[in-house]
Amino acid sequence: AVYGLEIENLISVLDSTLTPMGKRRLKQWFYHPLLDIHKIKERQAAIQTLIEKNGFKKNISAILKGTGDIEKSLSKISYGYTDVVKDIIFINNFLEKIPRLREILKEEKNTYFILNDIPELREFLSRTVEKELSLTGYAGHFVKKGYNRELDELRSIRENTKERLRELQKKEIKRTGINSLKVGYTSVFGYYIEVTKANLSLVPDDYIRKQTLVNAERFITPELKEFEEKILTAEEKILLIEKEVIEQIKAEILEHSAIFHKIAVSVAEIDVLCSLAEVSEKNGYVKPEVDEGFEIMIKGGRHPVVEKNVEEMFVSNDTLMDNTKNHFLIITGPNMAGKSTYIRQVALIVIMAQTGCFVPAKAVKIGLVDKVFTRIGAHDEISRGQSTFMVEMSETANIINNLSERSLVVLDEIGRGTSTYDGFSLAWAVAEYLTEVKVRSLFATHFHELTGLEESSEGVKNYNVAVKESGKDVIFLHKIMPGGTDESYGIYVAKLSGVPIAIIKRADEILSKLELQGTLREHIISELKIETSSLFTEEKANPYENITKEIELLKRLKEEVLAIDIENTSPLDVSIKLKNIQEGVKEDGKG
Repeated sequence: AVYGLEIENLISVLDSTLTPMGKRRLKQWFYHPLLDIHKIKERQAAIQTLIEKNGFKKNISAILKGTGDIEKSLSKISYGYTDVVKDIIFINNFLEKIPRLREILKEEKNTYFILNDIPELREFLSRTVEKELSLTGYAGHFVKKGYNRELDELRSIRENTKERLRELQKKEIKRTGINSLKVGYTSVFGYYIEVTKANLSLVPDDYIRKQTLVNAERFITPELKEFEEKILTAEEKILLIEKEVIEQIKAEILEHSAIFHKIAVSVAEIDVLCSLAEVSEKNGYVKPEVDEGFEIMIKGGRHPVVEKNVEEMFVSNDTLMDNTKNHFLIITGPNMAGKSTYIRQVALIVIMAQTGCFVPAKAVKIGLVDKVFTRIGAHDEISRGQSTFMVEMSETANIINNLSERSLVVLDEIGRGTSTYDGFSLAWAVAEYLTEVKVRSLFATHFHELTGLEESSEGVKNYNVAVKESGKDVIFLHKIMPGGTDESYGIYVAKLSGVPIAIIKRADEILSKLELQGTLREHIISELKIETSSLFTEEKANPYENITKEIELLKRLKEEVLAIDIENTSPLDVSIKLKNIQEGVKEDGKG
């Protein structure tokens, strides 16, 4: 399962499918990655074959190109839609391609290249459906000549109409002596004989006046009336017989619908595999190793979407995670440095690997992940009555309530939607919980004080995004390095964003004064990092359920921290109050 990660942009990068059903299947694969290692390896092997045998892939693509939406057509017939002639044409054309596709695939043993056939349905359609048909103007021409004798006779009448009218015109000119006489047809008045007013004296008695024009009169004769009725009746009967044949075809297709659906799915999956092979080869992806361990090792990993959208060379990064010594990675660094890009790329590489796709890296090993949870970005949902912070906490609660030991958790800037102390307290508590349950987690934060967790919790590793200072300028290197950082370069980022220089100068002055008063780390971390909170120890046996008590404690902790009047309380008194809060938490943990 994938929660909270934007997959659509990834799919747009990987989509080189040639059929509508392949496009849908690609999306389905990436929203539902595999947990079965055997199936993952089957897909990898198929992609490897398509990359290595380029001619093989090209031959498949040539056949798939122009294929209609067979799944949709089959669905319309199954649900009893009446106007399905175009769908039958799509299905007939599709079935004509299957023998050629099977011939190309026959040497390959991979299960994804095994394709069924329905020769009896194809033979039936080849007898009933006219091959050379446009998708417009097919009414009356849909059923193949030779399938229905009565239909053939009626068509003969219709198709000989022009010749019959020419013969009738010659006959009437000879009979009346009117050389300008014409036989014609209009959709409003039907068939007629037209005589100019100068020749009206030559009109025979059996001519019946039908229409008067400015310079002519139009007539009909008993013979022409009989011919008209025969033609119109033939057209009606043609459409009626075609309708009956269409119902026969629908019934025949529905009789084979189960195997037909399997064939459509197989072709869609072959289309997806060709697409992934094409993109993997073009973008320099590698085949990842996926096993049942817990290690996530990525050498030279790249973000599959961002690398396609930046002009400069994308900076690759390594990742090492497991469920023991490296299960919780804290990423610190300034905005715009690449923290979010890095943690997202790890999640996307895991998803790609477990979809069976090749991945953007030099080498990758993935210990199976059952769920990818992300809390990235802050989006107000005012229309639903939810603030940024409410959404942030709801998503965080969803993660904590549903994760397992095989999950991957990606958290970006937890706690930024509220005040500094609230946000820091919640970020610390959430981080502490995740370290307790030893779930593989990436935690990007602007709270540099959280790096203190490395000293008190096993398996926590600090990383920062490297920057290079050049005078008053800062160069973002986008490289993930071991160790934490205390620098946020927020004022520099504001300057880059175009904030007026007067405001930048004033911000520098305020920052200097605040730094003289000491940091949040000095006042808080000194207390909290003495030992890991016992907040979650009760549930170590089963850390993924029943955390109501912990949530209540977090709420109370928030209320108590909020009650401290920072503006009018000395640093020493703040420290004492926090000490008391900590003692209270310890007591609750014992109870």
